[in-house]
Parts: sequence; C-alpha cells; structure tokens
Amino acid sequence: MKEKYTQICIAGLVVVLLLACVLPASAFTATLVSPTDTAHVYNGDKIEIRIDNLFNGDIFQINMSSPDLRTAGGECAINNFNMPFGFSAVDQPVTFLKGDNLNSTGLELDIQKDQGGPTTVIFNDTLANPYIITRSGAISARSYAKVAIIGYPLAGQAAIIDFSVRGPVADSGTNYLLNFTIRKVTSGNLTISIPAGGLNETLTLLPSTTEIGVFRPSARQFIFKTAPVTRTTWGLITDTPITGDWDGDGITDIGVFRPSARQFIFNTAPITRTTWGMSTDIPITGDWDGDGITDIGVFRPSARQFIFNTSPVTRITWGLSTDIPITGDWDGDGITDIGVFRPSAQQFIFNTAPVTRTTWGMSTDIPITGDWNGDGITDIGVFRPSYGEMIFHSGPVARTYFGLSTDIPIAGNWV
Repeated sequence: MKEKYTQICIAGLVVVLLLACVLPASAFTATLVSPTDTAHVYNGDKIEIRIDNLFNGDIFQINMSSPDLRTAGGECAINNFNMPFGFSAVDQPVTFLKGDNLNSTGLELDIQKDQGGPTTVIFNDTLANPYIITRSGAISARSYAKVAIIGYPLAGQAAIIDFSVRGPVADSGTNYLLNFTIRKVTSGNLTISIPAGGLNETLTLLPSTTEIGVFRPSARQFIFKTAPVTRTTWGLITDTPITGDWDGDGITDIGVFRPSARQFIFNTAPITRTTWGMSTDIPITGDWDGDGITDIGVFRPSARQFIFNTSPVTRITWGLSTDIPITGDWDGDGITDIGVFRPSAQQFIFNTAPVTRTTWGMSTDIPITGDWNGDGITDIGVFRPSYGEMIFHSGPVARTYFGLSTDIPIAGNWV
C-alpha cells in the first residue's frame, strides 16, 4: 500500500486529499487544456484537464496547493476520495469527507450519476466538529458523472472548487476531461499536479469583477468600457443584446435576440443561431447547469414564466407580467438563479428560499447585474438613462457615467 497526500489551501478552505491504494504501472498522460493564460485566472473560470489513456485499474491522483490563499476561515479535509471515471458498476469507491472548524452547514457532497439526471446532495449528519460524510458505492454511471465537494468555513471566506468528471466513460482507455470551477477566490497562486500523468502547473488567481458596456441600437454597436473603449458593430437596430460565455473560456461574448425571427444569434466563429421562443419574449442568459457555459432562456410576460432551453425544457412561473427579468448567481454556487426588477415598487426580487427583496433604484431605471466586488456572488445595479449613469449597489454605492440615454446596458468580463 502506498499513501499519497495533497493539500488545497484556498481562501480559508484547506483540503487534504488522501488516496491510499496500490499504484499499478500506468501510461496515462494529463494536459492542462484551459486556461491557456495561466497568469490570469478569475472567479468562475474553468480549469480543464485532459486525461489520455486512463485505463480501468489506473490510480488517478491530483495534488493542489495554494498556501498564499490561507485565511482564518477554517479547515476541511477530503480523505480516500476516489474518482472512478465511471468505469463500471462493480467498482465501488468509498468517499469519506471530514472537516474541522466549519459552520453549521458543514460539508456538502453533490453527486450526479447520469447526464441531466437527479443529483444526490449529502450534508454532514452532525452539528459538532469535526464534520464527517461517508458515502459508499459507485458515485458515477457509465454515461456521465459530476461530483462537487463544498466546504463552509466559519469566517465565510471560503473558496469553492467544484470537482466534475466528464467525457466518454463507456470504455476505459479513452479520453476524459476533468473540470474545476474556481469560486470565491481573491488572489494568490494555485499549483496543480498529477504526478503519474506528468502535469505540473501553477496558476495565478486574480480578483474578477464584472465590467460594463452598452448596446447602441442606432449604430448597431456593442461598446465596452475598456481602456481604451472598444466597439463591435454587429446586429440590427431592432435586436435585443445578450451576453454570455458561449464557449466556456471565461471571457464574456456577445449576441442578440432577434424577435422578428425568434432567433438567438451568437457572435461566434462561425456565427451560430438558435431559433427558440416567441417574438414577445424577453431573452435571458445564464449557466443553468453549472458547466461553465452560458445557456439561453426567455421570460414570457404573458404567462409570467421563465423558460429555459434545457433538455427537457424547464419552466418556472414567477413574477408579474410587468416585471423585468434578471439573472445572476445570488448564492455563489456556480448556478445562475432568476429574479425580477419590479419598477412599480422599485424592488429587486430574488427567487431564493425564502424570497428576498431589495428596494433600490427608480421606476425608470433599467436593471443590471454583475459581480462588482469580485467575491463570486452576483450583485445588482441600475442604468439610469436620464443621466447616462451606471449605479452599482455596492458598499458604498458606486457610479460611473457611460453611454447615451437611448443605449441598452450590458455587463460581462470582456478581457
């Protein structure tokens, strides 16, 4: 028996990973696919590692450490965590999680056994430290597996890394993609190594804050508040602008919803189109499944419904017909949530449990959302057309003048 230890120290979340097993000879290789720019990694960015020629019986060990990011936020440990890559039902890994100095939420283990299927969520079964979760049995199926491990330190300054195993898993000896999503990170270095696969990379993590811009219908231009200001002429004057990370590279891209054609059109290479929705719908975008790629949807005022272009299509009846839809990650879990801005009440209303409300802005404002302070949680703001002013609900309130009264505000990470 040979024991391997690893340690993840990220913004108050210290994870010790122990894999104890017999190490057979292996010829698999590990390659960092993204990010390509390891010197600039931000909240919400996906770290993707390609695993080639991993066979059933190979032992996969990943080491991650980031002492720069340690705070007084608490500690969390993961022991005997075996990533089976969905080899077969007879492989019965045992998952054991232990955390010290955690809050009452403790540890959470999310397991999705089939693509699009139900997710099993397991919390700690005791309120006393240390928290322990034991899970026996296969944690993946042949078709798909997604595993997320989340810790909640006392100080509330945790960084969350989502573990997910993706790729063809019907047969061993094929290729796999291992994805991590960085959450709630401020700054520092993260070293990732897979000794048996020949991978050793150090990533520089930087605070990520949402930037702003506008779509100017009269000029058919997307205008970004960068230094210097940049412009992209694209779309029609009757289009509604949309933004999102269409390819999962961590950079926000642009697109439009064309009501006359009921089409979402994405400024990709080549241009892609999705015909979906009704001409009277209001487009929305977000990462509905937490895979790091922005999806589309609509708010249908006549039915008071949020409708998501998922498989199968999902619907949430919520809000009033006069509300303006908003989306964002209100709790920092990597999944986009919904809400509305109600002009008549000057309220932002969030579809949380329980529902939460923030009275802010004016009835003539246009709502915007983004992570203004880089903590991995979406904040609110408004565009005040009468002044050409963006106002951010931060502490203290921040303001910037950008755009014309006829512009439509947009937000994203442009670089």
